[in-house]
Amino acid sequence: MHQFLFDEAEVSLEFVMDGFQIRDDGTLFGWTAEQIGSVARELRATPWERLAAHYDPERMAKEDVYPNMWTFDPDGQVDWLESACEELVAFFSVVAERGYGAFMNLSF
Repeated sequence: MHQFLFDEAEVSLEFVMDGFQIRDDGTLFGWTAEQIGSVARELRATPWERLAAHYDPERMAKEDVYPNMWTFDPDGQVDWLESACEELVAFFSVVAERGYGAFMNLSF
């Protein structure tokens, strides 16, 4: 969901592909402290309004942007996206400030 907005806003973050693969099945990735710092800087430099300008529930539903819930409550979902974005920025900022790396687990 956020990846769609990042791509549309031409923000150079690719959460599935950034970092380094740990498991061969593509379900576990890691990020070094340096990578976390870079992502945190990029996220902090990207205001929500820049992403929100690309929120298009009809297109997102048509393109099956995960999770496909955009047609049920379009106004409520934009609020949810904003909140999730704030959490993402906060997470990466705190982890970067502490000099930590991170793991990302994907389930299909």
